[in-house]
Formats: sequence, structure tokens, C-alpha cells
Amino acid sequence: MNDIAPELYEAIMKRFEYHKRNNHTIDRCEKRLVNGNATYRDAYFYSTAIGDCMSDAMLDTITQDKLPDGHMYYNIAQRTVRPALEHIGELCGAYADQVQKLMNEAAGLGLKPVENVNTD
Repeated sequence: MNDIAPELYEAIMKRFEYHKRNNHTIDRCEKRLVNGNATYRDAYFYSTAIGDCMSDAMLDTITQDKLPDGHMYYNIAQRTVRPALEHIGELCGAYADQVQKLMNEAAGLGLKPVENVNTD
């Protein structure tokens, strides 16, 4: 049997990047971050938009005809869906860290944001 997980993951990530590149909310939030105007509200909108892009990418990519016997098996999900979700978690965490850094600087605090720690 052919291992479809690597190709499926690559297809999901390509489609995700396409959706991300064409998302106006993400573009606006990234510009606000670069300009130093981002807030927690922007982090919320960014995270929501990132999740929507990944959802769209998975719906576009993971179809019955591409799965063995038309089923998503656990081992395939572990090697495709899980790393994709971890990736968007990292993106959202990095954005939130940058927002916190901006807010600390604006308040005159020399504190660094605490990085997300993986608790696996």
C-alpha cells in the first residue's frame, strides 16, 4: 500500500499558504504588528483567520477519493492533521508574543513575553 501521508500533508500546507496569502484579515493584522499598533483584539482576529485558512485547506485537500478506502485512519491523521494544527498553534502563539512585547514596550515594561511551552 502506498503511504499517502507525506503527500497529503504537503498538499494541506500548500493550500494553507495559498489561503493565508489571500486573507485580508491576516494581511491587516500583520501590517498592524509591523506598524506597532497590534492589540490582543488583532491577535484574536489573526488566530481566527489562521484557523479558518487551515480549515479551508483541509476541506479542500482531505477528500474521500484521496484516502485509502475513503477513510481517515489514525496513523494518517497523526502525520497530517496533527502537525498542521501544531503549525497554526505556533503561528498564533508567535503573533500573540509579539503583541505582548509591543504592549510591554508601550507601557515601559522591560518584561519579555513568556514563550509557549509544549506540555506533551
